[in-house]
Amino acid sequence: MGYFERHFIEHEDDGRTSKNITFAVIAIILSIGLHGVLLHYLGEIPFASKSIEEAKKFIKKRYEPAVVELKDSKRPAEIPKDILNSDDLETTGVGIESNIKNLQFESEDSELIPSLLDPNDLQNTTVVAPEELAKPIPWNARQEILKIEDTTASIELPTLERMDILEVPRIEQAPDLTMSISQSEITDVLTGADSDEFLIAAKPGAINIVAPKPIDAKIDVESKIEELKLESSIDQKAENLYKETQQEITDLKPLEDLLTVNMETFSSRGDNDYKYFKLQINRASPDILPQLPSDIMIVQDCSASMTEQKLYFCRQAITNWLENVPKQNRINVASFRTEDEMCFKEWKDASPENIKAAQDFVMKMKADGNTDIYGSIKNLVDMPTIPGRPIVILVISDGYSTTGVTASTAIIGQFSRLNEGKISVFTLGTIKLANEYLLEQLAYCNRGSATIVTKGRWDIPVEIGNVLESVKRPVLIDLRLMFPENSGVEVYPSMTENLYLDRELVIYGRYPKDKEKLVFQAVGESIDKSCDMVFDIPFGTAITVKDKTIEEIWAKQKIYSLMGDYAKKPSVDIMNQINDTARIYDVKLPYRGRL
Repeated sequence: MGYFERHFIEHEDDGRTSKNITFAVIAIILSIGLHGVLLHYLGEIPFASKSIEEAKKFIKKRYEPAVVELKDSKRPAEIPKDILNSDDLETTGVGIESNIKNLQFESEDSELIPSLLDPNDLQNTTVVAPEELAKPIPWNARQEILKIEDTTASIELPTLERMDILEVPRIEQAPDLTMSISQSEITDVLTGADSDEFLIAAKPGAINIVAPKPIDAKIDVESKIEELKLESSIDQKAENLYKETQQEITDLKPLEDLLTVNMETFSSRGDNDYKYFKLQINRASPDILPQLPSDIMIVQDCSASMTEQKLYFCRQAITNWLENVPKQNRINVASFRTEDEMCFKEWKDASPENIKAAQDFVMKMKADGNTDIYGSIKNLVDMPTIPGRPIVILVISDGYSTTGVTASTAIIGQFSRLNEGKISVFTLGTIKLANEYLLEQLAYCNRGSATIVTKGRWDIPVEIGNVLESVKRPVLIDLRLMFPENSGVEVYPSMTENLYLDRELVIYGRYPKDKEKLVFQAVGESIDKSCDMVFDIPFGTAITVKDKTIEEIWAKQKIYSLMGDYAKKPSVDIMNQINDTARIYDVKLPYRGRL
């Protein structure tokens, strides 16, 4: 027995079978009645496919747009038969067919082709030129810019007429004041005219000078001549002002022929605005620019972090250098922990006795205690100085300050503000893990450079000797580079090192690509004389290199300079410039997190 049979029997057993049959009959009756109503009222709908096609043709004929076809204008217009037939005319109105035939005519040539003018018709014709239009007033930008829009004060005085000053040709070496007549004419009149009465004729356009008659005494002609001679000498001195020599105008000594400048340039494909250059400045020859006597001091870190092993090699290097100090130099040696201790209270000549005393002081140095770098070097700026005599200081340390001012940025900024470039500070890090940020920035901001010993303590004597050897013979100090205003040239370091005979001076710069030459002035101090150097170097004569090292070093130099400015006076703007420069030139930002 199937599912439906069982289901039906169950319903039958429940006594509900009769109810289901009744509902089914009622549903069938309602369905039949609904379909009958629909067929009665909707009988006109075309259900066949033929009726649908006829409906489409009817709609297309009724709503199809009219098409206008242009034909030859000379041919009579034709009425399409499918649009207008006899049946349509009858329904449209009587007489329309005849009217349409009347409209069917050919166009005349005169309506299509314009007639030519006869030349004879122009013989008695007067040709009048068109009226000239008034010229527009040119725009004057200055009047627009200087136009007064809001008048805050009343204008009571009438506007004065504009007065044009005539152009007067310049006369070379003309005196500031010019008399209406020459001195020679006055002399001739005074010596040859009657002393009782004379008249001096002035030049055309000048006022005549009439001398009154003497009352009681005659004119002293000789005294007049002496006065004119005195005036003549004064005029001569005034004329000589235009003949001043360079030595009379400035005390700067020109040194363009005493220095040599080598320049290399680099152009980056990614930079459409600037090119980069490297300048190497050297003395022209060993006999030019004499060596300057200098004062040299070695400042040795003797704190416990130095350890006795490293301090041993430092003592060895210092004692060896003392034996070879040039005789014209002065020396001093200092050690520091939490404060400095100097061998001499003042500078000493490099005599055998002073050298021996300095060596004994060095051999007594021991590694012990804490380190206060700023507290130990801040007093160095108070050392007595002699104009024209440079001071060079070499600081030997690991660069870690454990007491006092311990922040590297604060040490750099505070000492640099005190020094202001007066003392050249060179630094040497005794270990590979030395505080490079402090040592490099302290030297960079104070006309020096840093050296880090990276291979081991055995190289300490060699590196100390190399630094002291390169700075022992200065030839030009307090060097400053000046460029024309708005030239767009940007060079670093902004505070350059002194010029040493045994040390090359290198400068990196950036300039606009449209510049054709580099013009700058270098001013420095030599022996009791200020020196002036003006360089005019065409970029076309420079050596072009393809290595982008010049651009990278320039960017790093700019970052170092900005870091120095930040150490002196921290600001968000400087920090943003540092980050922007590192990002634009894809340079790894040094000492990240140390600022």
